[in-house]
Amino acid sequence: MTLSISRSAPQIKLVTFAALMSVLVVGMAAIQSGKLKSLRAVDKSLDPVVLRQESQLRANQLDLMKKIPKFGFNNLAANTSFINFLGYFGSTDARNINGYSLGFDYFDVVLKEDPRFFLAYYYLSGTGSSYLANPARTVEIMNEGFKSIKPNSPKYSYYLWRLKATDELLFLGESQMAKLSMEKAADWAQQAGDEEGRRVAKISSSTAKFLARNPDSKQARFGAWASILDTAIDDSARKLAIAKILELGGKVEKDSQGKIRITSPATD
Repeated sequence: MTLSISRSAPQIKLVTFAALMSVLVVGMAAIQSGKLKSLRAVDKSLDPVVLRQESQLRANQLDLMKKIPKFGFNNLAANTSFINFLGYFGSTDARNINGYSLGFDYFDVVLKEDPRFFLAYYYLSGTGSSYLANPARTVEIMNEGFKSIKPNSPKYSYYLWRLKATDELLFLGESQMAKLSMEKAADWAQQAGDEEGRRVAKISSSTAKFLARNPDSKQARFGAWASILDTAIDDSARKLAIAKILELGGKVEKDSQGKIRITSPATD
């Protein structure tokens, strides 16, 4: 007996995309593991030649991800690329030798396919501004993604405006741009209509006023570095934030339970 299975258009799209993703992920993984195993069989150390090969394979994978049709499953493509980025970013020894040059390429894919991917913006900021030392490109990608976000979409989206303001203030030195972003954060936080939103709206509005009165405000910069310390994606970012807080005249201490306590500078 022969069974005939009729598939709807969405089902066909899902199967087609799943097949493409399988070919992409499994195929690239096979290429990577096969090539890298053969190279590392000769030298098991972090050979720069091997790392360059690995970077080229990752670049090819990203280029393919940009080109293949997504059939409406953009979030899946974004998630896959973000997971691959975490593996790339987390290979600390390799990155110390070969750098983070593919960082922006990952976020070009992730935030194009899913501009409401909340967590990705924090990794974009940490990678682009701190590791790649290119805050202008970081903010450019944020600006493009922000065209698709709205108050509460994603939830707590006002924090993303605060994140952008931090990059503008601390890494670009653009206090006026930072002031406008903080005002936007205050507006969106107020629209949230809950206690967290009201708290963030008050802080953001206060920071915007600091910047309006004094573009070089220590209090505003302290608040920005404190935010980085609170949301840092790795120890290097935390150490940088602590150093900058101390440089501004703030205090960083640990309580009896090992929790970090920070105190703002006495004057602005």
